[in-house]
Formats: sequence, structure tokens, C-alpha cells
Amino acid sequence: YINQLGYAILNDSKQIKRQLWEELNLLKTNTYVNHFKLDTIQLEDCDIKINQEFLQEESIYSYHTFMFPFRLCASNSLMKELLSKEQQKDVFAKYATKAMIQHLFEHHPGNQYWMKDQMVHADVMALADFQGEEDEEKITKLYISHYNRLQYFNDAPLKVIYDMPEYDEGIGISDIVTQYVFRANHQKRDMELIVGIPEYTSKNKVKIYRLFLNNIRMKVYNTDVALLIFEVENKLYFDLEDVKKISAFTRRIAMPNLNIQANIVPVIWNINIYQNNGEKDIKLSSYMSSDIWKSYRHILHPEKESLKIQLSSMNYTKVVDPIKNLMGLCFHEMNVVTSNKARFERANHAMLLIEPIIDDRMFVSAYVLDDTLLQQASAKYYEKDGRYYPCENESYVGYPIKYGYQVNFQAAQKLYEIAYVDEGFCTCQSEHMIQSILDDSLYTRWIEYQTIQACTHHSFISMSNKGCPTYLINTHLELYNELACLVLVQRASILQFQLLASRLTEGLEKTTKGMTQKRIQQLLNLQERYIAFQNQLLFFEVSPQEQAVELYKLLSHSLYIGEENNRLKEQLQCLYEATNVNQDSNFNLYATLFAIWTLILAGITFIYDSASNGENLMSHFLSHIGITFEWPLLSIILIVGVIFLLCYVTYKVLKHYDKK
Repeated sequence: YINQLGYAILNDSKQIKRQLWEELNLLKTNTYVNHFKLDTIQLEDCDIKINQEFLQEESIYSYHTFMFPFRLCASNSLMKELLSKEQQKDVFAKYATKAMIQHLFEHHPGNQYWMKDQMVHADVMALADFQGEEDEEKITKLYISHYNRLQYFNDAPLKVIYDMPEYDEGIGISDIVTQYVFRANHQKRDMELIVGIPEYTSKNKVKIYRLFLNNIRMKVYNTDVALLIFEVENKLYFDLEDVKKISAFTRRIAMPNLNIQANIVPVIWNINIYQNNGEKDIKLSSYMSSDIWKSYRHILHPEKESLKIQLSSMNYTKVVDPIKNLMGLCFHEMNVVTSNKARFERANHAMLLIEPIIDDRMFVSAYVLDDTLLQQASAKYYEKDGRYYPCENESYVGYPIKYGYQVNFQAAQKLYEIAYVDEGFCTCQSEHMIQSILDDSLYTRWIEYQTIQACTHHSFISMSNKGCPTYLINTHLELYNELACLVLVQRASILQFQLLASRLTEGLEKTTKGMTQKRIQQLLNLQERYIAFQNQLLFFEVSPQEQAVELYKLLSHSLYIGEENNRLKEQLQCLYEATNVNQDSNFNLYATLFAIWTLILAGITFIYDSASNGENLMSHFLSHIGITFEWPLLSIILIVGVIFLLCYVTYKVLKHYDKK
């Protein structure tokens, strides 16, 4: 293989190179199939790095961008380490994801892997990444790319999408989003994402997908929502079925249940990181190995252990190890970050809990280059006498026209499978429902030019033929992906606010409890943060470009932004009204106390005035019955007694109110 590969490189034969790499990958996969043991597998032992020089950009069949919205929760001991005293006073300090990540990535001494990535500093990073004579061309392309981005978006969304902070007098620097990029030892490395999928036919067979991992990025927003982004290229698998599996299984970062037949998950989900000399960084790559197989092995080999041992050693996880360890690399111990809530609550040491905000699967944005399906989907048919005929000549003029996916059920099923990330068969078996869903999900402005987009609640897919211009691919990767990130973080932020509101209202259903002044202040604080979110992250329009307006609207509709935001607004409005009622009750209480004090002071004044004159009905009455009393002393006793009684009543009322 090495000799033939060298021959292919010398003769610049792309076809031979591609074929050899596919055969070599298949040989490795068969090796796993014959000796596959989930409890002893060591993927690193037989890894062979696929150099990107062997496969040029023209051979890329699909691009995949995986986006994972999450939040962090810190234990009390770690919160003291990561947050300042002022930040710890915040009622939402436990969920202060942005402050925690900023401290970890910008100030923590153990961080050698994450670098701040601002749009204004991107040219400096590019100079650090590119070295060699050809770098002028790369930097020129980068400059053109940045210029296009700056011109494409409106000013307000631009600050959110590309981390361009603006100084505002009286407020300081407004940083709505902070961006980071993964750089091992502050250097750009070659990386691979390895996904191993069990075959449907046999539980002991696994198919390996090796993908080029171009970049790992992170966006952290002021709503305490973080977005982890993996940018992947597929250069080895040229079949739509493989593309479907790459999208479907790479996005699965947890086991929804242990029913293998219904929910097959990747038993291997690893990231390989290479040094500058081409050798694999064994230590770093070992941290990026999946832990899903620990749960899976008990199902595959139940005869090895008793049921009791299986249950006690079961690995309950919501996030695969590589994602957790990308955060935990800043610490000396790798078990600081967990997704197991029970373990987090039991921990008596520093620990971070990472929680998915939306789903147990990542959002995927993909660009697929395929001719066959697009030709079927975009073929035009005209209707005559209840039947459809291909539009091959001018005889169809005057008849209703439909496209192939509206007529050909198989083409519609394929489009549905791609759009809704089905790994195998179509998960919707109703022809009527498929057509209805595709009508809502597809964007067919350029279908005549062999380009289709689809937006769903967990994917954004673009498809073009293999001869499409490069700028179409770049537009999707550089601009449309940012649209998807923006809409995704909008939904994640809405769910985050819903969580915080539910936490603040815990216990209000009990008749013995009410809203304390502290809780009212927290709810008002939440209301202020929501107002900031509406004005800083929720946009009516993000670009003057017509296609961007349409796609942004379609993405917002697919991710239920308007619907869920309206529900959240109603929920917070109810809480706001409740706090207003409570505040009115406070005002009435203090007004009543003030009135009582005023009345008592008026009475005291009257008593004092009467005492000063020395003659009044009370003194006359007392002298008439033979009782003599010094009137100034009596007035003082009365005044002190009334004041004491009033203070006691006020104290009791306020204490009772505070308990409520």
C-alpha cells in the first residue's frame, strides 16, 4: 500500500490515491470487525494518519458543522475559585457559565489549549497559523472572507456574531459574546474525529468513519449559554448513506436509552490530535476517547457480569468524555468536569457540571455535494389529466408544474432523510406528511440551479451538485453557519431563562410561603436580563441581503423562536405582575404604619399641649375624686408607653411579613 500510494503521489493521480485510502480504511475496519471487543478496544494502537495533502479540496464530498449548546454549574468550592466575590453575590452565580469559562480560558494557569478569538484579532492568528511562501495567498483569502462577513450583516448582529465589542460611555465595553478557538499548546494542530458505528446486522461489527476536524471553536454569550462547535470535512466517503450516518451519529453525544435496535449510538467517538511533526499526541488524544462503550459493553456481553454488578458500574452520562475533557484540560485532574448530576451533587471537592440545554444530540449544519438526488428532486413535471409527465419540450406550457420531490415519493423520502438526519430508513412513513413537512422545511429559491436548502429544528442542510462554484460552499460555511449559531443560541437562551424562572418560583405553590423581598429582587433582576436579551440577541432582521432575510426567518420558524419566546414573555409577565402586587402590598403596609405613627404623634402633641396648659378635663376629674398627680410625669409615662407599644406592634408586623 505504501509503495502504491507513493507512486500515486508522484504521478499526482487523485483517483488512485482516493481508492487506496478507501481500501486501507476498509482493511482497518475489517480488522476491527474480526477482533472487536468493546471492553478491550484500543483504537489508537492501529491509527494511521490520513495526510490532508493526499486528498485535495476538490475531493471533499460533504462539510459538517456540529453545534452543542450547553451550560456549566460549579460546586461551591470551585465557584469561589472561578468567580470574584462580587460575582458570587449574584443569585445566578451557580449558572455563571460565561464568567467561569472566561476565568478558565483567560486567567487559569493550567490553560494551554484555548485562545481568545476576536474578529479584530483574526489577522494576527492567521499569521501565526500560516507559515511558508504560499501564505500570502491564504491571508488574502482570509482578508476577502472577513470583508464579506463585515458587509453581509447589519451592525447590531455583527457584534453578536463576530465578537466585536463596542465601548459605550457609562457602561464600558459591551461584550455580548466571547469566542475561543482550540489550540493545543497555542499551536494549530491537525486533528481527526473518529466515529465508530455498530452495524445493524451484527452487534460485534463496527464501521469506522475518519473525518478531518478543521477547527474546534466556542462561543460564550452573556445569557450564560455556551456553544461548542466542531468543523468537519468528509473526504473519504462518497455515498449519501455514509453522509447520513456521519451527520446522524457524530451528533449523538449520549445514549438516550439502552434499546440498541431502536437507538444505535456511536461506540467510538474520539478526537485524534497530531503534533507538528505528524506524530500523534498520544497523551492528548487519550483524553479525547469516548466513554460510551462503558455502558454499551454491559448490553453486548451480559453473560460476563451479574446484573447487580452491571447496575452498580453502569456509566450514566449525558456528554461523551472528549467534550467534557475539552473543558477539563485546564485542570490537572481530568475528572473535574462531569455530566452526571448525581455525582456532581455528591461531590465534596471542586467539580464542574456540564449540561446540554436543548437536546442530547448536537445541531448539525451540513453542505453536501451530490448530483443524483438533486437531479431527481429538481426535475420538472407537468400535470395533465391527473398524471405527471417530464417537462422535456414546450408542450407543458400552460399546465401546472411541479418538481421531482413533489411527484417522486422516493426522492421526497431521500430529501427528508437528509434534512431530518435519519441514519437509515425514513422515520416518516406517511407520503402526505412528508410532502407537508418538506413544503415547510425546504428553501428552493435556487432549485433550478441545482441547489436546495432545508431547515429543521435540529439541522440546516445545503445540497448542490458537484460542479457548484466554490463561493456557494464558502457562503454556507462562513455566513449561513453563523445564522444557524445565532438562532440556536436564541432558543438555548430562551430555555435558560425558563429554567431560571422555574428555579426562582420553587415553593410558591405552598400556602405557607410567599414572595420574600429577596426573591422579588431576584425576579426583577431576571426581568432586566431578559429585556437585555431581547434587545441584544433577538433581531427582526440580520442582513440587508434578501436570501439571508428569508433563511433567517425559516431558521427562526424551524427552531420555534417566536412561539417559545412568546410563552416565556407571558411567563415572565405573570411573575412581574405578581412582584408588582407584592410591592403594592408592601407599600400599603408601610403606608398604614406611617399613618398610625402620624396619628400617635398627633395624639402625643395634643397631650403635651394639654399638659403645658395644666388644665384639662382629666386633671379636673382626678382632683375632684381626690387623686393628685403631677401632670408632666403622667404625660411622660403615657408618651413612653404609647411609643413602646407602637414599636412592639410594628416589630411583630414586619417580622410576620418577612417570614412570608
